[in-house]
Amino acid sequence: MNFYGGTVQRKSLKSLDELEASWEQKLHQSHSFYKRAAEQHRRMEAELERNPDARAEGAFAVAKARRLVAITRQEFFQSLRVYADFVVRRKAPPTTMSERHR
Repeated sequence: MNFYGGTVQRKSLKSLDELEASWEQKLHQSHSFYKRAAEQHRRMEAELERNPDARAEGAFAVAKARRLVAITRQEFFQSLRVYADFVVRRKAPPTTMSERHR
């Protein structure tokens, strides 16, 4: 039975399951991107420490890598928030990118 006293149709349950699976996949993908970016950043910083002669060029690359970590972390946390809101609170996920970044 749904909130209005009727029965929930199988089609709508399947759609909810598919939507949840889709957002779970997005969550795992964004987490994977974040982990890879963070690992790349750590490797670049370590290389810069070992090779001080490359400091000028390396510092720019490390700064770009740091920015990528920040971007991927933000995307991961946004995906986590949407997924948690949907699974725990049954709040409908956003349908557009502008809604997602609110």
